[in-house]
Amino acid sequence: MDHIRCRNDQATVAVHLEGLEATCAQIRETGVEPRMLDAFVSQLRVANAVGRGEEDFAAVADSLMAASQRFIPAVPVAPTR
Repeated sequence: MDHIRCRNDQATVAVHLEGLEATCAQIRETGVEPRMLDAFVSQLRVANAVGRGEEDFAAVADSLMAASQRFIPAVPVAPTR
C-alpha cells in the first residue's frame, strides 16, 4: 500500500484509537467485555506504535501487513507454467 494514500482522507488512526478506547471503557462499565472492539483497538495500537497515528484509517491495514511479516514466514510460491 502506498503510504501517500494513507494521508488524512478519513479520521486519523490516533483519533479512532482514542475514541474506541473510551467506547470500550464505557462498555466495560456495563459489565460487558467488548472483545471484538478490543481486537480492533489492538490493531490500531500496532499502527500507532509504528508511527502511523497521524495517518488516516487505511494505515491500519498497511501497518498490520508489515507487522505480520515478522511472524509469518514467507511461503514459497510454486512457479507457474
